This record gives sequence, C-alpha cells and structure tokens, in this order.
Amino acid sequence: MKPYFFGSSQQPLFGVYHPARSGSLRPGGIVICQPFGSEYLRAHRSLRELAHRLAEAGFPVLRFDYYGCGDSGGASETGHVERWLEDIVAAIEEVREASGTSKVALVGLRLGATLAALVGSQREDVDRLVLWEPIVSGEQYLGELAQRHRAFFEGRPKPRDLRESDPPQELLGFAVPPRLRETLARLDLRRLARRPARRILLLGNQADPIDRLSEHLTWLGARPDYEKISGARVWVREAELNQAVVPQTVLEKITAWFDESHA
Repeated sequence: MKPYFFGSSQQPLFGVYHPARSGSLRPGGIVICQPFGSEYLRAHRSLRELAHRLAEAGFPVLRFDYYGCGDSGGASETGHVERWLEDIVAAIEEVREASGTSKVALVGLRLGATLAALVGSQREDVDRLVLWEPIVSGEQYLGELAQRHRAFFEGRPKPRDLRESDPPQELLGFAVPPRLRETLARLDLRRLARRPARRILLLGNQADPIDRLSEHLTWLGARPDYEKISGARVWVREAELNQAVVPQTVLEKITAWFDESHA
C-alpha cells in the first residue's frame, strides 16, 4: 500500500495505491470512486478493505480523494461535480501509469458510483464498472441529505451561532456551496445517452430508482448484472466510526465478479 499525491502540484490529489499481489497480476487497473461527505467517512473502512481484497486477487487498485475533499488539495468550498469528474479521469491515467496496464475499471459507491458512470459514458476505455447503490437522482439525494441533517439535530442542542439557511449551506458537517448544490441537482443517471462500460455490476437495495436505472442501462445495451442486496448501508450507520461494520458479503460479491469477468 503506497499513499502519495498525484496530479498537478497546484491542485494535488491524495491517493493510496494498492499494488497487485506479487505473482498474481491480472490485466486491468481499478479506480475506487468514493462517496461524498459523511458517507465518505462512514464507508472509508469498507472501501479500504475492498481495495485490499482486489489487490490480493491480482488487480492493481487506486483509491483517492476528490479535490476539496479528504486529504487532497483545495478548500471544501471548491469541490463540485465537474471538477470531480476530471479527478476520476486523472485517477484513471494514474493507475494506468502505476500498473503498466491499459485496461481500467471503476468501482463507485453512492455519489462515487454516479460520477463513475458519468465518466464511463464519456469514454471508450472503461472496461468494467461496479455501481454500488448509485445516486440515480441528484435532486432526491440532496433531499435525503437534508432530511438526515434535520434528523441529526432533533433532540440535540444547537450551537448558539448556528445560522440556518434555505437551502442549507452545510449538510451533516460538510459544506454544500451553491455551485456544488447546482451540479448535484442536475445529476440523473436515467439521462445517460450511452452505456458507461462493457460490463456492469449493479448493486442496490432501494428497489424503485435502482430498478429504473437497470432498465435504462439495458436499453443502452449494457445488460448489467443486477443484484439486490439487503443491509450493508455502511454510509449511514449511526455507530462510532471505529465500530463500523464491513459488509463482507458485498465485498466478496464484487471481488468474485471481477474474477469471473476475467475468466
């Protein structure tokens, strides 16, 4: 495991590269696309474990933080969808250079899955794509975050200097400035104009939006491997971060799918 910065020196991105286990290199690097905000914190352990499993299976893996997020450069107010799409493209080139392979696959969770699908739909070189509980509608996603934000403060004392705004400029402790809100609100995976990858694994437990996305991907000619999963909502757990449960079954499913797609 190698933590380092990549990209430009003016706008560095923090990444962690997991080289494939010695002697078991498989063709194709994998980029893991993180969720946003509190969901990133809650899911961090699970995605780190996933990267480790994939590397043990022979795949070189890069997980990274978007600009303005985590340990990457930029203030939290500078992040927005268009910039994060560019970051994924930079991560694709980075994993190619680090691994020496031309093929690439993307694995995304929640907003990371949505961004990965958008990048894949704009390129010809994304071979495989894992969409784990993707955000189908950005507008609905913002509403969900706002609801969870309000629920968090119910029964809790509020800071004296707290200034509530409509729409809120902060959700669950993370800044949501106007540009980010606007770019999130425009997201809708049901508007994709072309399939985002040759092979797609779609995992979800929110039947209605995920079902419709599966139908749309099929209409685009993707024919995704769609599996409904229960539980495993690691991005919304109320437990302390160091007590987060890793959804072993889901991680095994993703790793096995990559193995089978190379068979």
